[in-house]
Amino acid sequence: MTRRDRPRHGRSVRALVALVTLAVGALLALAPEDAAPAMGEASRHTTLHAATTHGVTHKVPVAAVFTYHPHQDPSEGVIHGAINAVVRIPGGTAVFYSLGGRADSVASNMPPLDLVSPYNAFDAWSVGIIDPQGMKYYQPLTSADEHCLCSKTADIGGLSGPAKPLVGYAVLPELPARMKTATVVFGFGVVLPGIPITDTLPRPTTKASGNIELGGGWPALPSKSAIAATDKSLSILPMAANTAKPQAATSSTPTTTSIALNSSVLFDFGKATLTPAANGVLEDAAAKISKAGTGVVTIVGYTDSIGDDADNQVLSEQRAQAVQAALTKLVTRRGVTFQASGKGGAGTGGRQRHRRGTCAQPARHRDVHEGGAVMTGNGTHPEGRRRTRMPVLAVIAAAAALALCACTSPSPSASAGVTPSAGASVQQLSAKDAAAEILGTRKALPVLGSATGTITGPGVDSAVIEQVLAVRASAASTVVIWRLKSASGARVDAASFQLAHAPLMDTRLLGVVDTATKTTYRPYTYYPAQGNGEDLGCACSKLPQEVDGTGEVLYAVVPPLPTSVTKVSITLPGFGTVKDVPVTRDKG
Repeated sequence: MTRRDRPRHGRSVRALVALVTLAVGALLALAPEDAAPAMGEASRHTTLHAATTHGVTHKVPVAAVFTYHPHQDPSEGVIHGAINAVVRIPGGTAVFYSLGGRADSVASNMPPLDLVSPYNAFDAWSVGIIDPQGMKYYQPLTSADEHCLCSKTADIGGLSGPAKPLVGYAVLPELPARMKTATVVFGFGVVLPGIPITDTLPRPTTKASGNIELGGGWPALPSKSAIAATDKSLSILPMAANTAKPQAATSSTPTTTSIALNSSVLFDFGKATLTPAANGVLEDAAAKISKAGTGVVTIVGYTDSIGDDADNQVLSEQRAQAVQAALTKLVTRRGVTFQASGKGGAGTGGRQRHRRGTCAQPARHRDVHEGGAVMTGNGTHPEGRRRTRMPVLAVIAAAAALALCACTSPSPSASAGVTPSAGASVQQLSAKDAAAEILGTRKALPVLGSATGTITGPGVDSAVIEQVLAVRASAASTVVIWRLKSASGARVDAASFQLAHAPLMDTRLLGVVDTATKTTYRPYTYYPAQGNGEDLGCACSKLPQEVDGTGEVLYAVVPPLPTSVTKVSITLPGFGTVKDVPVTRDKG
């Protein structure tokens, strides 16, 4: 069994880590506060108030500061952090950061591992960089023994949280030379755009291991040979850009294009004859196919789950054939051929699922969603050698009315008045001032608009407020910062929130709408490097466990907005539309 096939046991390991942490904490609680450190403790906790090299005192770089709740639970307090530097190194990219505050414990500063994680317990693994232009998500490298080339959770946290920030690192794959700034994703999904990328390591490097306080030097990185020995393919994940219009949703990766068309436009209920309104929709789909490349395109028709299975199978085949006949006439590029087949009904519960909607995905990751038809194939791209062998695929919804959606999701958060900040420049501060900057109170972002919805589930029926805090657009992407909070101020269990996308527990339904073109932009999604099944999540936050009167600050990274867009609407199923939200333009 290879390392890629081996099952993981992250959840059970996390439980074990928590038990060990509690046990150690209980033992330490019995020791007097002024007890002398045990032998070897100095190697686990290094304090140098002014890091010097040859008599030169080095400043501490601070590129961005942020906060979040452990496990997105406001009752656990607030972790304070900073991205200090993103540095190009031979064979990779080093991200240096700092964490502190009383909530920064070993068991809570990083998200739990899932069953397919390439990392192990105790790895401080949740450090990533998004490259929207290259459509890649970079995560820490792993060694041959399946450990992250990064700090350990114990290095960057204590049993009850360090009073001073501790420094950590993660080594990611090499970034493209064109990238001058990075969008860093940290912890439970904090998104920090515009972090400058440098070639200069922060100084000095310390030989100490374990807890290194900010100002005591920076962790030594793995050797060049250790970095070179890693399998980079495991740490570079392809991303998909997700957009939607009233009649179609598109999901695009560097090698695939997926189009989901509104089935109520294509066909009348129970029919296989294209409606007059379908012509314009299919013309647009044909134009995308013609532009994408050449190859064999397979169309798979679906129906909903109503009616007899045999009848649905026949209807799905007829619908696929109708779409094939239309696209054959409309696609202008030579070398594109079609194959049509049907898959019958959508399966158990399909009718209800259509009411809620589904999310278009590239067919190489999932054949099709209920109520759709998939077109897929391999071919070449007309733009030359760099983009040859371009698979062409599209999804044609051919069932009951399909509510179009795509991808968003909640993430970490901060307490009231505590919001992340990032800039195009890096501050150079003394260790004391850097610690004060990291641990200080953040200025709250203003609320640009809000809407009310309801969390409904077993024993739960509570009003919740959605607040939009910022829409920051750049040439590469758009970052949305928003908050979910309890309308009553009481704590509300969000585990059954209707926006959850099981098993990832993210919300894939946030939309940034350009009202002029009626285009909705959804968060990027990313996939296993081997393309073996479901996507791994969105470029956005996880679902908070609970929300209270303070609220949870959440993030989403969506495709770039046209430069002409100065205001957008924010949509979220179950909530009213937040209109006329101003867009801030960043340089990065």
